[in-house]
Amino acid sequence: MAEATVMVSGSPRGRGIVTRVASAEDAAPCRRAAWRRWRLPHDRRLRAPVGGEQVAIRRPGNAGRLDLLRIGEIWVAGPHVAEGYWRSPEATHQVFGARIAGDEAGAWLRTGDLGFVDETGELYVTGRIKEMIIIRGVNHYPQDIEYTVQHAHPALRPNAGSRVRRARPAGERLIVVQEIERTAGAK
Repeated sequence: MAEATVMVSGSPRGRGIVTRVASAEDAAPCRRAAWRRWRLPHDRRLRAPVGGEQVAIRRPGNAGRLDLLRIGEIWVAGPHVAEGYWRSPEATHQVFGARIAGDEAGAWLRTGDLGFVDETGELYVTGRIKEMIIIRGVNHYPQDIEYTVQHAHPALRPNAGSRVRRARPAGERLIVVQEIERTAGAK
């Protein structure tokens, strides 16, 4: 539920937006103990949370809790989280009924978002699990692939590209479609 993650990744009134620039080098501690290897090929601004809500970073596919600076699935609990999906008890149980062994908080919402908590307790959202693209065993954020392509040559127009995953019998294939600047076509 994106709305619940937006609530915990905003800023309280009057504080303003808190950002952190993360580079590939900064992400190294996140990758070491993460459930898979992550790459941040360029600096990226990440948002920090409002606070007061309960947040846990979990290993996707496994209920193990991750330490600070480890990228994993963001789980949230609090009064801002809905009770479930309308007329869909099975999906409600799977998404809204997550539990942490030995935890008194009750049910958690599995957001499907990826992120980490830093040394100061700030939550940073880095992407979505369903959008991750795996190339040769390494997870890539789709926006990082688009950024890399768009900055590979000055003729490529920023914010005017897209990537698509295509399933094939031999495995997935990545396709990138990118616009070029009008003036570049004449050259």
